[in-house]
Amino acid sequence: MSRLPLRARVMVWFGLVSLLLTTALAVSTWLLTSGYIIAQRDRSAIGQANSNARRLPERFMRTVQGGTAGHQRTVLDGVPVLAVGLPLPDAAATYVEVSPLRELDRTYAGPGHGTVVGRTRTTLTSHAGRYLATSLRRCSMVGAATCRRPTPVRFGRDRNHSMEGRGGDAVWETGSMPTSVSPPGGVVFS
Repeated sequence: MSRLPLRARVMVWFGLVSLLLTTALAVSTWLLTSGYIIAQRDRSAIGQANSNARRLPERFMRTVQGGTAGHQRTVLDGVPVLAVGLPLPDAAATYVEVSPLRELDRTYAGPGHGTVVGRTRTTLTSHAGRYLATSLRRCSMVGAATCRRPTPVRFGRDRNHSMEGRGGDAVWETGSMPTSVSPPGGVVFS
């Protein structure tokens, strides 16, 4: 049986010692941090409860301290909250819990914004439909000739000296009277 060379044994020992040290450091860091966070959360919750109890409406607090359970929606620091108060007669105390209603406000805000978007879309669609219906009615009253794109014809002294390109794609023959004109945008004027 052969022994590991010195270099390999030193590397194994360094690896084991570093594993042991990093594990001890990680565990101690986790314990200290979690203890600090829990203590901080406790202090914050107690401070917040005291602050909320002082800022709640006096009528609500008198009702709960008088022995009647109650709840009330109110606003604390610009945040909507629900305060629930319970009398604890055996301990001669009252229990008050304040819960923020931000999620509820977000829930109500979503459909509210959707309603505004839906109303806007409906209004725009109805105006577009009204415009289209008016255009179609005008076409049926005037006749089909004004609703389609006219066929270009030529005008000029003779067919060899036409004046194409002046005023759109429609040109007329000498002596003819146009019934409609189509400019480059494709809109028909009569």
